[in-house]
Amino acid sequence: MSSVLIVGATRGLGASLVKKYAAAGWTVYGTTRSAEGPKTGDFPAGVQWIPKVDLMDKNAGATISGFFGQSKPLDAVV
Repeated sequence: MSSVLIVGATRGLGASLVKKYAAAGWTVYGTTRSAEGPKTGDFPAGVQWIPKVDLMDKNAGATISGFFGQSKPLDAVV
């Protein structure tokens, strides 16, 4: 199964891509600036949210890489 990380996944183009990749059977990881993911009914079940990621924050890369560590390879990043 393929996996994708979508940065800015809660609105606009990012939200549309989350739904498209999930419908195609991909494992989807999405970033959100909030402390928890968006409301459950707004997105497909199974999307894994990476909370507190603000790309204006100098620690955003560390937050994302800390989530994945060495155990979760990605096939795509959007």
